Amino acid sequence: MPAHRRAVLQVVAWTLLFAALIDVAINLAFRVPADPRQKPGTLANYFEYGRSVEAKLRRSLGPDDERAADIAVAGWIDRDCTRAVKGEPGRTTIAFYGMSFSNQVGDALAELDPSVHTVYFAGPSAPPNHSMGCFHLRQAKAGDAGDDPASVQVLGVLASSVKGLLSMTGATTGFEGPAPFTYPRYRLDDQGRLQATQPLVRSTADWREVMADPQRWGAFKQQLAQHDRFYDPLLFDAGVGDRSAIVRMLRRAWAQHSSRDLADSVLGPDGFSADPEIGPVLQALVLDFAQRSRAAGKRPVVLLLHDGQSGDALHRLLSPVLTAHGVDHVSTHEVAPTSDRANFIGDGHFTPLANLRIAAELRKQLARAPTTAPGVTSK
Repeated sequence: MPAHRRAVLQVVAWTLLFAALIDVAINLAFRVPADPRQKPGTLANYFEYGRSVEAKLRRSLGPDDERAADIAVAGWIDRDCTRAVKGEPGRTTIAFYGMSFSNQVGDALAELDPSVHTVYFAGPSAPPNHSMGCFHLRQAKAGDAGDDPASVQVLGVLASSVKGLLSMTGATTGFEGPAPFTYPRYRLDDQGRLQATQPLVRSTADWREVMADPQRWGAFKQQLAQHDRFYDPLLFDAGVGDRSAIVRMLRRAWAQHSSRDLADSVLGPDGFSADPEIGPVLQALVLDFAQRSRAAGKRPVVLLLHDGQSGDALHRLLSPVLTAHGVDHVSTHEVAPTSDRANFIGDGHFTPLANLRIAAELRKQLARAPTTAPGVTSK
């Protein structure tokens, strides 16, 4: 063998050896606690981010809900959206369907107006299909529960979560911290009617059972492959690569690249894309919310929450159709514009002051007489 080729091979061999030693050292130095209720240190978390979704879920779900991570038990529609809620004498009960952003606006509204009593049905960064899945189930169960004191129903739509319309679970949309809660995927049929595909997994217990059964596990992954555009086997499936810190870092980089591309394909500088499974579906969902809410004798309000770099994208997409159908709505793009970063805190949420301004707009909207849809009698 020529000397120069032997030298190159030696460099490659030493490089691989040092890489392997570094990999082993990282795994030994930065271990993640086996108990999902214990949070790993900052560096351990950093090297954990790139682990496969499946591996992270097997840890976070634990053997039961009592020994699961907080994120594993949050946002489950079948459990959270069927619970009975109580009204309070002399106070107006308002139900918020959405996520932490809408919850915080609700808290600010209750702070501004003590006569308001708020109840929440939310999931972590929940997309509109989660909110509507929750709303539909709650409506279906309302007769059984016999207890729905909310006279006003608010649907919160967060601009950055609209991309979740293309998904069925927070396990695929949030690679670094997957939330396993699931929700329906909505599409429109040839007649423009909403059609829901329900997930095969609908609880933490389902996850544990399905992951223990190769046939059911394969069927669920097949459903995700068919109905969830965020599903990527390279990111989702556990394997030998989970043992390598270097592979995990490379996977994390791919996840960020992939997620950013998909998000940009939904919401760009010019607003939401013309994807027929985004705008038309979201418009149909908010109108369905308003129609069902009115039919139940409630007052519907749609809260358009602009975050990130969304500008007034939700307002441009939904306000015309909501106005045309006489649906009350409040948009944040003027009272808390995304162009002013002083309206937001480090994690992307609105500041308390911005939430109060949004809540004040919502309060003004509620003080007006309900808008009545053409041909529909407001109850």
